[in-house]
Amino acid sequence: MVTTDPESPVDVSPIVVNEIVVDGQRLVAKEPLRFDVSYDTQDPEPFFLLEGPLDIILFAETRELLIDVLEDDLEILWRDFAVGDQTRLHSSAQRLGAEMRRMFLKASDAA
Repeated sequence: MVTTDPESPVDVSPIVVNEIVVDGQRLVAKEPLRFDVSYDTQDPEPFFLLEGPLDIILFAETRELLIDVLEDDLEILWRDFAVGDQTRLHSSAQRLGAEMRRMFLKASDAA
C-alpha cells in the first residue's frame, strides 16, 4: 500500500485473476493471472494504471473501476477472440484467442 497523503491511502497491490465469468459460464485460470497496478499522480487528474498478461494495459480513475474494466476486457477477449469465429480474425487475433484458450479452462473441465 502506498500513501499519497495521510488522509488517503492508495492500494497499488497487484490484481490477481483466478477466474472470469463470460455469458454465465465460469472459466478458471490454469495459473493465476497477475496484473501490476500503479498510481500516476503526475497527471492533473491522477489515475490507476494496470499492466499484465496478454499485453493488457488499462487505466481508470479508481481501483474499483480498474477492476471492472479488467473484467470487461477479459470477457471481450474471450468472447471475441477465444471462442469467436476464427475465420474472421487476423492471425494476430487468432494467436491471442489461442493464448486465452491455453490460459483458461471451463469450470466443468477444471474439476
